[in-house]
Amino acid sequence: YDVVLMDMQMPVWDGLQSMRAMRRAEAETGRPRTAIVALTADAMAHQIEEQRAAGADSHAAKPIQLTQLLAAIDIALEAAGAAGDAGDAAADGADGAAPAAA
Repeated sequence: YDVVLMDMQMPVWDGLQSMRAMRRAEAETGRPRTAIVALTADAMAHQIEEQRAAGADSHAAKPIQLTQLLAAIDIALEAAGAAGDAGDAAADGADGAAPAAA
């Protein structure tokens, strides 16, 4: 998927648990980072920070407004792309060049 719209209040697993599991699976399998937008009424600064720490790339507060959602998706796609690019550079070497053959 290009982007996941993650409801933060779901039965069984909440959004925080789900995002942590997604990020862990991406790291373990080497899959590229999927952009995640956290969808929730929890819009206080410490709640948004907790969502980002769990793996959210952006946040859209409920009730959702279309312009706000589209902006959050754009931010998430950019953030996930930047995180993926940083991960690629780290894997290649600090300067982004391909690692030397052994």
